[in-house]
Amino acid sequence: MILKSTDPYGFHFVNDWAAAVSSGNIESVLGLYEPEAVLVPTFSENPVRGSEVIKAYFEALYEERPNLAVDVLEGEVNQNLGDYRALSGRYRFTWGTNLEDMVKVDARYTFVIETVDGAWLIKTHHSSQNPS
Repeated sequence: MILKSTDPYGFHFVNDWAAAVSSGNIESVLGLYEPEAVLVPTFSENPVRGSEVIKAYFEALYEERPNLAVDVLEGEVNQNLGDYRALSGRYRFTWGTNLEDMVKVDARYTFVIETVDGAWLIKTHHSSQNPS
């Protein structure tokens, strides 16, 4: 699934990404990444590149973290580069099987997105846990 942009400035892209991740639908998540996108993920030491490796990362993420959800805490479009945008801010990952075992992890993000045929797609996504 590729979301057509109704937001020509990319302001709502991170919310769209968070909703896709929270849905648990890997195809929806992958639809937001360019085929050769680079992901420096929150919960892995190694950067990944390309749809198949990004898919494997999210498959493992959903398996290891049941009921994964993402809430955007703050963010901004901090660079407008024509057909590209750089977005940065903070979000919170939560997961667990019941209220007693819910885990919350705050992280920082930077997305570089590009508009392709009217849709915003991720070229590069960096995410890291906030320092303690």
